[in-house]
Amino acid sequence: MLTVLGGILVCLSTTLIGVYLGGAGGRRSKELLELKKSLILLKSQIDFAAYTLPQAFAHIAERATAPLDGFYRKLAEAPDSWEVEAVKLKGNFHKDDLGNLALLGASLGQSDSCVQINSINMVIATIDETLGELAAKNIKETKMYRSLGVVSGLLITIALL
Repeated sequence: MLTVLGGILVCLSTTLIGVYLGGAGGRRSKELLELKKSLILLKSQIDFAAYTLPQAFAHIAERATAPLDGFYRKLAEAPDSWEVEAVKLKGNFHKDDLGNLALLGASLGQSDSCVQINSINMVIATIDETLGELAAKNIKETKMYRSLGVVSGLLITIALL
């Protein structure tokens, strides 16, 4: 009886690990969508509302979700600290996404609003490309990790019996 219960627990745990690993790409997509939304807000604040960067960052901080709300709140206080604040997002975003964000920070506040808008558009286009790649990759990986979790649990259970 204990052997059967142990086998069920092993199968359940490996299946849950497979489900968790299969959802990792979906989490990155969600983070990128939130970043894209905040950049679209930034673009509209600069272009249409004609806010200064600290004002635009303050307005975005009110609408953004964590961890981006804190990022923009800090930038509203010190707009020159873009790179420092972007590094603090390291645990929440992929390194490639942070690289794009750092490149954007280098161009914001250094030139006129048209160049800033073009820089934001370029980062948004990069995010769109990444989201397209992730969508195809996520479908394959989700199926693979879930199946691998179930099969590995069954193999371990059979080996233990």
